[in-house]
Amino acid sequence: MLFSLLLTVGTTMAFTAGYEISEYWANAATIDGKWTTATEWQTGQPHYIGTTQKGMWIMQANSAAGYAPEYLIEFADKTLDAGDIIQVCMNGADSTSPTAGDFKMEIQGRTTKKVYQGTGTAWAESSTAAAAVTVAATVTTSAHDPAQHVIAEFSIDKATLAGWGAPPLGVRIACFDASTGNWVAWPPASTADNPSTWGQITSYSQEPYPEGLTIGVMLLLSSVAAVVSIRYFRKPIKL
Repeated sequence: MLFSLLLTVGTTMAFTAGYEISEYWANAATIDGKWTTATEWQTGQPHYIGTTQKGMWIMQANSAAGYAPEYLIEFADKTLDAGDIIQVCMNGADSTSPTAGDFKMEIQGRTTKKVYQGTGTAWAESSTAAAAVTVAATVTTSAHDPAQHVIAEFSIDKATLAGWGAPPLGVRIACFDASTGNWVAWPPASTADNPSTWGQITSYSQEPYPEGLTIGVMLLLSSVAAVVSIRYFRKPIKL
């Protein structure tokens, strides 16, 4: 039986309109920077990154660990250079500058994990918060894009990190390509330093993303290559 709870966003929440998502519960993913199995991330709903669909991301919650959020991010960059950044930002309340309830989590290059907590006016690196975040990134292929591209995974123990409960929660996904000096993000006009520009997780469900729905995932294979359209199916295509 479908069990879902839709939550009303309070009047104090002022995230970017039109960028609201649901949190779908799932079994824990293996955080290794790739689709470990063909069904590992099928529970969640794919979303575009950027205004020209330079990637996609999926969020689902690990139902075995207090519904800890987990993220898969696919970025159309063909390499994972030392200066590249894959970023997830989350918070439990709206604000216009980073507060103590705001966290910025990054993979810098292939392996460097950095986790920052808001100070009220800026970000400060936090080793305590970093212990609650698991990350991995590789350059490989997927059903969304058969070309080599960056794939990153994040698992966040939100109870340990900030004591967050159920949605609403703020969220921002962003990728930086050092070779071009360009950021792409969801929402496209968001910035890490202003949480009120982020999107929002507004509801959650014990059921997976509905069967039978599809979404076109547009990935730009490089900064100068043509855009390739690949359709996402509940059962990913064989590569």
